[in-house]
Amino acid sequence: MELAATIEEQAKSSREAALLVNARDELQLCVSLRQAHQSIVRHFEALLPGTRGATLTINNSRRMVEIAETWNCPEKLSDGFELDACCGLRAGRVRWRNPGLSEVNCTHFQGEAPESYLCMPLAAHGETLGFVYAECPSPEMAAQAEQKVSLLNEMVELASMSIASLNLKAKLENQSIRDGLTNLFNRRFMESALERELHRAARQKTSLALMIVDVDHFKMFNDTFGHEAGDAVLREAAECLRNSARAEDIVCRFGGEEFVIILPEIAKEVALERAELFRKKVSGIQMHFRGDPLRKISISIGLSMYPETAARGEDLIREADQALYQAKALGRNRVQLSKELSEASLAEA
Repeated sequence: MELAATIEEQAKSSREAALLVNARDELQLCVSLRQAHQSIVRHFEALLPGTRGATLTINNSRRMVEIAETWNCPEKLSDGFELDACCGLRAGRVRWRNPGLSEVNCTHFQGEAPESYLCMPLAAHGETLGFVYAECPSPEMAAQAEQKVSLLNEMVELASMSIASLNLKAKLENQSIRDGLTNLFNRRFMESALERELHRAARQKTSLALMIVDVDHFKMFNDTFGHEAGDAVLREAAECLRNSARAEDIVCRFGGEEFVIILPEIAKEVALERAELFRKKVSGIQMHFRGDPLRKISISIGLSMYPETAARGEDLIREADQALYQAKALGRNRVQLSKELSEASLAEA
């Protein structure tokens, strides 16, 4: 009898060790946070059969915790709550809640809290990332879970390192394609996105618009109010352009005070309307810097179209740039079509 129990215990330990190895190997293959969370909940469900649970992450503002993935539908668990609602996050370590052992409940539940559950913080490189929640529907399951403390800790460590690595990868990728001042896409990303969208437009036989946007009199603004105020203006204008764009539009910082907007699948007339909308929205910005009102902001826009203006990206940019210079020569705070588009519009009239 004792021999059979020993053999069964050894087999159980082997299965659990294999589960950890499999979890490590699978997490190393994950290329997205979604994949990682799906893998994590699968392995926690296998390690704690019969339980209900979830992985939860702290959002970008570091103020809220949100559910990433679940197993077996933990219906009482809230989705979206403040960090101090979780006793495990407050303690910074695995926290069990069992009747007679610890009667203090977390407050991240809808309605009455479960009898037995544990919250396991996810942390790596000194940063808390979220936590794993596991709910034990019966005292027997709770007892089994308590016997697996070392395994749970190892699984949490694997999960934490995987999520931290993917977060870092996403951050580095974001930094490589984003402008540091405005958080718009940068010129490098714009060039690859334009090439991609042009190929798509050619395949689907659709039109594409490209706008170059320039903040009027920006040097004078910098000289009068200082570079810090100038940076604030660029951030505000960038945010206005981003909020005014369609979901499919690609808004980029081209350099200095210039922006590029790529508008896929759009007719010339609609592109002109969108350009006027951008111009009016930016003109409506009311800015203060250090408590003092700043002068009005305005933009000039040069517009070129695929395929009417040009077929290649560099040609579209050149034509839009020339139209922008013409808009400035004509008094600024206006939208100007590229030469080919203007001539075509006159011919149509």
